[in-house]
Amino acid sequence: MIYLLVGYLIAIVFSLFIASWRIAVWALALEALITGLLLIRGAPLEAWSARVQVVDIFLMRSLLLPLGLFWFFKKLRIGRDFDIVPPNFVVWTAALALVIGSFWFGQRVFPTDLQSAVHVGTSVAGVLAGFFILANQTTPAGQLIGLLTLEGGILLIEVFSAHTHELPVQLGITIVFAWTLGLLWRFFKQFAALAALTASSTNLRSEEKEVL
Repeated sequence: MIYLLVGYLIAIVFSLFIASWRIAVWALALEALITGLLLIRGAPLEAWSARVQVVDIFLMRSLLLPLGLFWFFKKLRIGRDFDIVPPNFVVWTAALALVIGSFWFGQRVFPTDLQSAVHVGTSVAGVLAGFFILANQTTPAGQLIGLLTLEGGILLIEVFSAHTHELPVQLGITIVFAWTLGLLWRFFKQFAALAALTASSTNLRSEEKEVL
């Protein structure tokens, strides 16, 4: 199970230090996939609530959400070099310190249980990385990545607790998440159309100036 958590951590580090929104989206998909695998390995799936959560993670978070993000970012015509955090030594050092501090916290909480310490450390790293991205981003795309990274870390902590919700509660969580995705999809679709209209208007004005 530790190798799955290491994969989750690598996804976080790649999204922070590699200037590419595609890497960040793939990292979110990988994080959700690993969370689902940890859920399957750590909790019995006899309960319907656990099955609903598995479908939630694998279908919506690992598949539909990344596909939607790819569509949205392409509509915005975001360049390949998209910095999730500012590319300077101070910010990178702070990001690395957050990751190291997260695993220090996990080791302090579970000093004799390596697997639990790594799980908690990875979860905290995901939460802090999400906050760190939100604090350094002003673009809608970057803030969305930060928010989803934060939410993924919280979900990983929930998986660690091995606590399953009652079926109505889990259905409510899944429905709210799906509704939120639909709301975001509608908002970003309109935002992308507005951005395209603005770009077209700018190009038209440039052409008029060249003619004059």
